[in-house]
Amino acid sequence: MTNVKSVKLKDEIIIHKEIILAIDIHRKAIKFSQYMFSNFQGSHFWLLIVGVVCLSLNLYGISETMLTNDVEQFITHFVFISATFVYFFIANYIGQKVTNHNEHVFFTVYNVRWYVASLHVQKLILFLLQRGTKTVYLYLGGIFMLSFELLATLMKASISYFTVVYSTQK
Repeated sequence: MTNVKSVKLKDEIIIHKEIILAIDIHRKAIKFSQYMFSNFQGSHFWLLIVGVVCLSLNLYGISETMLTNDVEQFITHFVFISATFVYFFIANYIGQKVTNHNEHVFFTVYNVRWYVASLHVQKLILFLLQRGTKTVYLYLGGIFMLSFELLATLMKASISYFTVVYSTQK
């Protein structure tokens, strides 16, 4: 009987250590990603503004080259539009991935069979649940939350500015 208890105790200690290690890794990953983005917030913010303007003007450039049938200019504008879109997508994909990962950790902890665990593990699970209620976002320039929603907003703004430029030129 004491052998079974010692095995259970060893299992409890291993589970306890693994949960603490997972908490620490998760905390460090969030801290690192926020640190990296905080260092580049200003430059990313200006790249965002320049990107929207660049996208709008290159869309206008494509509309103009369609009238003149200039294939070389069309390809140039298309490459710039593609590069801008790829930059917007990658930046927002990273932000969305961090948010989704944090939510996944929360839901995984939420669905754990806590009632089977020891009191120490239950306290750690409660700690994780309390921490998980605070959603983690990466912000661009301290203003914009990186997500697919921001990507859609940027595309919508670029197309809006393009239509304004296009309508004023006609």
